Amino acid sequence: MVSTNYLDHACQIRSPHEPVYPQVRSLVSPDYHRIICEFNAPDAEALRESYRHLGINFDQLWLAEVYEAT
Repeated sequence: MVSTNYLDHACQIRSPHEPVYPQVRSLVSPDYHRIICEFNAPDAEALRESYRHLGINFDQLWLAEVYEAT
């Protein structure tokens, strides 16, 4: 289950080298068991490194593009 404390830490990431990766938004499942955090970061590996450094567990982390309806 995703706790408020987890959301506070997982969605405000700093890398070991101190750049800030701004969080764009978070999506949380109705049962609070899954979360998707969207970041503005240079690449997926930078976020993986930050999560590992901070000891935050994650199932998957991937690059994505946003497609908006026109």
